[in-house]
Amino acid sequence: MGEYKQEIDDMIGSDPRFTDELADRILTQSKKSSRRFTPRIRAGLAAAIVFAGMSVVTFTMLSDDTSGPGQEETSPAQLDSVITDTETSEDVPLVEPTETSLLIDWGLDSMDRGDHHYMTYIQNRQLVVETDGYHLTRGTVIYFETPKSLLKQNPQAEPYQIARVVGVPGETVEISDGKVYIDDQRLDTFYGEVHTRGMTHEELLQIDRSDNPNDYSTEDWYEFFSVDMPAITVDEDSLFVIADNWGRGYDSRDFGLLKHGDVAGVVMGYEK
Repeated sequence: MGEYKQEIDDMIGSDPRFTDELADRILTQSKKSSRRFTPRIRAGLAAAIVFAGMSVVTFTMLSDDTSGPGQEETSPAQLDSVITDTETSEDVPLVEPTETSLLIDWGLDSMDRGDHHYMTYIQNRQLVVETDGYHLTRGTVIYFETPKSLLKQNPQAEPYQIARVVGVPGETVEISDGKVYIDDQRLDTFYGEVHTRGMTHEELLQIDRSDNPNDYSTEDWYEFFSVDMPAITVDEDSLFVIADNWGRGYDSRDFGLLKHGDVAGVVMGYEK
């Protein structure tokens, strides 16, 4: 039996890959030696052929397996999954105030997306804030009391702020390369990434410098639009909020999660 094993080894060689050429060699040799190859030996040859084929398949599967302990984890920015908001409109509507509405003036540009949004002294209309019976969902614009932790760091901050709800209780919010991710899904909506007055960095770079002397190609602007923030899970009694005009308002990137108790009401729109 040892000499037949040696013959098989000589035919197969050191390379375990099973090719058509190898199969022909084995079959040809078996025909030449048919007189001295007993049925048992032929069965052994068949088993060797099957084994060689299985070795090639196994080797290929192991080579294609790119996962392993040393592989880097997939970051949110590499994921294709997205979450959308088809309900929230970019427009600020005109609404009739109710008995529980609060009318306010707002002069900051923290929510400006290019048309002085929510800025009452330019729009010549007050904002209607509903203080009762509202439901807080993603996309809702809220009027809230500035957290004491922020006022302690910046006493000059306004006592109230306006921002948009991005993360609700139970969700994990993360910012990667200037884009918002909810539970590892990219937030694909108009408020889901860094904007300044409604424009992305790519759009700002297209502005004619003769019309706007600001140089948006500086390192500071690239850093601003590629901002990262570690993942944070929203508590049951909290919200994660971001101002539409990033960098011009105070929000959860500055003071963390906002407690429900600090919400004064929902900004419904301009007074009709």
